[in-house]
Amino acid sequence: LHFGKADRYLAVATIAFDISVVELFLPLMVGGSLLLRDRALLRDPVALFADLKRHAVTVVQLGPSSWSVLLNAGWAGLRLRVAISTGEPITPLLAAQLPGVADLAFNLYGPTETTVWATGYKLLSPEGIGLPEASRISAPIGVPLAGCSAIVADADGRPVTDGDEGELLIGGAGLARGYRARPDLTAERFVQFGPTASRYYRTGDVVRRDAKGVLHYFGRNDDQVK
Repeated sequence: LHFGKADRYLAVATIAFDISVVELFLPLMVGGSLLLRDRALLRDPVALFADLKRHAVTVVQLGPSSWSVLLNAGWAGLRLRVAISTGEPITPLLAAQLPGVADLAFNLYGPTETTVWATGYKLLSPEGIGLPEASRISAPIGVPLAGCSAIVADADGRPVTDGDEGELLIGGAGLARGYRARPDLTAERFVQFGPTASRYYRTGDVVRRDAKGVLHYFGRNDDQVK
């Protein structure tokens, strides 16, 4: 993100949501600024946009639902440096709009169990070649970030061939130690995998990895709503 001292980050996520870790600490780590706001502001997109302009915010991270409401309310006179969509699937149509409001636009993915972001995809400009049409429900979730690793496995836990659908398993530095006081659920979701028996989290997310190594999201393998 190349976040620097001149940047201003909108911080609107509840502290009970892991995304708040990035919003609160990234600006403070580099000497930037954060605009701390109550989540109630998300219910008033006109007021939110006015606030962004008034304080010259440069980086905004929102879920696709909030981005959709904000853009539909009218966006004019403000160019962000970075726009981030995260927290839920972003439709290819909405994803194509984000580069129109920012110099850099990203779709970032990561379950709480892997500590905020685990994979990322740089969204293309509207004038570009268009987003890959691999999934109708979501823009690509991209490639693993530094310190993270990703495996696509079948129901028996075996890696699938690129182009085939499977469950996304995530490993790396951000992996949680498990669920508090839930050893059964921890054993089910946090598994040893591969020849080195590395530890991975079974996300329950159904993905497909293309020939370029980009992950595409197709939904859940259970009844959870993401």
